[in-house]
Amino acid sequence: MENSTYYTYSETVDVIEKFMKETGIRNYCESICEGHCCGACYTRDTACHRNEGRRLACSHYLCCWLKNLIFPDRALDYHYDELGCLIRRQLSKARGVAYYTNPYFIPYTREQMDNFRIPKLEVDKGLPSPYYVAQISRRVTALVSLGQHIWKRASKQLAD
Repeated sequence: MENSTYYTYSETVDVIEKFMKETGIRNYCESICEGHCCGACYTRDTACHRNEGRRLACSHYLCCWLKNLIFPDRALDYHYDELGCLIRRQLSKARGVAYYTNPYFIPYTREQMDNFRIPKLEVDKGLPSPYYVAQISRRVTALVSLGQHIWKRASKQLAD
């Protein structure tokens, strides 16, 4: 990462994805939830996997249901949501609009990604500390295990 007080678009995606992978959230979203938050976007021509790669806003997104189960402290939820608001504001600025635009279903151009900057301090403040990352990871691991156990039992009962 460049030595400055700001993250670029790709650096911010990397930091968020590192958190998602360290906690197991990315694994949960892909293997248990199977990306339901993407909805019909996944099959559209504007889908991230057909364009610029995983979008920052989508990378940061956590559904309320999951956050309520895995965040051990409401302050973590608050800071994570504040980071999401800042990311969406910075994405709007990078698009050259002064108002909120939906950051999820519209591809970003190379120029828009190059225009994106976000203060490192704000990103770091919005993500949980290593202590909380470990707690979240344990909770996500339990959810994945529970989901797999339920799926196995349901599959067995359907086969009988």
